Amino acid sequence: MNEELESKANDLLVSLIEKIDSGGEVLTSEIPGLLEELLRWKMVESLAGFLLAVCLLAMGIFSLVKIIIISGKSGATESEPLKFQVECSVVAFVVSLLGLIISMKKGVAGLDWLQIWLAPKVYLIEYAAELVR
Repeated sequence: MNEELESKANDLLVSLIEKIDSGGEVLTSEIPGLLEELLRWKMVESLAGFLLAVCLLAMGIFSLVKIIIISGKSGATESEPLKFQVECSVVAFVVSLLGLIISMKKGVAGLDWLQIWLAPKVYLIEYAAELVR
């Protein structure tokens, strides 16, 4: 009876070791693909935030230029449409600057995409260190 249990335990242990080995092989074959997907996702995420920040900055500059142009044209006699255009431009300028500040504060508008493009291994090391913290 004791020998049968020992034999079954050995068989179970051998099959467990074989499954662990095959799982390790699968894992090592999947890691490069996983890292590529992670880098691709982080790059697209960072690039989208960066482009959003650039658009907000462009909108703010455009609004500021429009305010300056409209203010220069109006002179002493301001009509209602010009006042409305100036007010809309000021609101657009403030909203774009607030959006830009918030995106910079949250780290959305970072340059991670550039680091992934130029030095992906360094980015992976920094990302792993950030995950450990």
